[in-house]
Amino acid sequence: MTTPRKVVLLALAALMLVPASAMAGSSKKSKTTNVTVMTRNLYLGADIIKLAASPDRPTFEKNAADLFQTVQRTDFKSRAALIADEIKKNKPDFVGMQEVALWRKGADGVKDGSATPATEVVYDWLDDLNAELKKRKLKYKVVRKQTEFDFEGPTALGYDIRFTQQDAVLARVDRNIKVKSPKSANYDAALQVGIPAIGETANVRRGWVSLDATVNGAKFRFVNTHLEAYSEAIGLAQAKELTSGPLKGSGQKVVTGDMNSARNSDDSDPIDHLLDFGLDDTFFTKTRRNTPTCCQSETVDNAASELKSRIDFVLAKPKVPVVKSLIVGNKPSVKTANGLWPSDHAGVVSVLKLKTSK
Repeated sequence: MTTPRKVVLLALAALMLVPASAMAGSSKKSKTTNVTVMTRNLYLGADIIKLAASPDRPTFEKNAADLFQTVQRTDFKSRAALIADEIKKNKPDFVGMQEVALWRKGADGVKDGSATPATEVVYDWLDDLNAELKKRKLKYKVVRKQTEFDFEGPTALGYDIRFTQQDAVLARVDRNIKVKSPKSANYDAALQVGIPAIGETANVRRGWVSLDATVNGAKFRFVNTHLEAYSEAIGLAQAKELTSGPLKGSGQKVVTGDMNSARNSDDSDPIDHLLDFGLDDTFFTKTRRNTPTCCQSETVDNAASELKSRIDFVLAKPKVPVVKSLIVGNKPSVKTANGLWPSDHAGVVSVLKLKTSK
């Protein structure tokens, strides 16, 4: 017969045989915290690629004037209110933004392109969005912005217009979020577009923004990017620069961006490279759906949605639990009073369960 005293002694002896490392491992369970991120292409306001096809200078100037008027009609001030509403509803910790446009005009009567840089700001997407966020008492700050394509040309309006495309990252400032080492750069690979009508070559630069973040003890690198739209080969080269640059090294990574590349399509090389690198497509992982995010009409006033391809992504490495992932800005109910979509793209929001160091 085994006495209670012997049972206790046997239990103690068995406990002493368990390695100390096993004891430590069982007491330190991995902890996580939810981090919400959003990718949002704001849409520059018109299709600038059409200018390259202008056969002569007068046609270019007319097309440039039409383009600038389209930018006015696509009215980012009203669209910014819709995007601010998306941010208010989903409360992302970080927002990676693409096509954060800055439109400027030159002096009246001066039409010499970049020889006399245009400086008068007509439209500033970042200022407009920040104003809408403040109206809603949302506390966000611009962590970093990166200038990409910057081009100036003559118009039939009697002055030059200058378009500057930017990427930018917003971070919440009303949560336990720490940001350090913000960096950004343009890719070496860039599309060159000849514009013989005005004797210019446009250098279509694109780039990335990165930062090291800590949210409630979860440390990760956050990267936002915008890859080339008109050349799959250049888009792939840029994706490779991304994985050998800001995404290099160990640790948790979260990437937002307009990759201009759809999975299982003829232009899939850039996104395939990112997925092969080990980045997980969080929306598809959570939903198993291929909901499109691009693109509405140039004037963003089409009645029915024209989104056909999924090129906007929230990616994570290593693969992490996805609490929720959804598409925003793709329902007719979210249009402005005069019928404009928030952007020609839809946005993606993912809530990720990241490991903490606590």
